[in-house]
Amino acid sequence: MVKLDRIEFVKLLVSVGAGIIAGNYARGYFGDQIAGLFVTVVVLVVVYSALDVANRAYVRKCKK
Repeated sequence: MVKLDRIEFVKLLVSVGAGIIAGNYARGYFGDQIAGLFVTVVVLVVVYSALDVANRAYVRKCKK
């Protein structure tokens, strides 16, 4: 089983929360379930990637 450290858990929690909020907003705005699902997945991937890049930059900066 995969063991998550705190940073990975926070990245997942924040990205899933942002995806849920964006998906609910898109579903209400467009009135379509598929649009809400699409926006949820896109926001989840974008936010997680951004947090991952920021974390890697921070770790690289601290190792110098």
